[in-house]
Amino acid sequence: MPGYACLGLSWGDSARLFSEHYLDESLTSLYGLSRAELIELGQFSSFGPKGAGRYLMASVFRTLAQHHYRYVLMTATERVRYIVQSLQIAYDDLGRACVSRVRDRHVDWGTYYDNAPRVIMVRIDDMARRNDLPMWSPLGDPPSARMPPRQVECTANGH
Repeated sequence: MPGYACLGLSWGDSARLFSEHYLDESLTSLYGLSRAELIELGQFSSFGPKGAGRYLMASVFRTLAQHHYRYVLMTATERVRYIVQSLQIAYDDLGRACVSRVRDRHVDWGTYYDNAPRVIMVRIDDMARRNDLPMWSPLGDPPSARMPPRQVECTANGH
């Protein structure tokens, strides 16, 4: 079975980004950035044994950097943060994503919030110049890059 991956992008200068609802302070005051330098990566999904998610994320980060975007905002589960870390990209952890901060509380998020989502800011300035980013391989990731089995701890209310 081949690997599959997809994601969505939202431009920071078009409107308030979804992940910003989780934050107490504005990104412009935290980072002194122009919203035109900011993109939100959301709706990330990958499955299959071939490393397609890692390849897609690396390709998108590099392409955005080549187009002069500097920051990628994400609400990332533990697994997605692992993919970012496996690309050797530093990020700032801006805090926990709490369902109570979501505008439309009538949406059923399923078990998403049981997966420890956190808001992260990835600085991608140097991505355009990097030559060490992973290339997709039908053999998947090398064994050292595979994520260890997932361990979940839940509180009494499941969040």
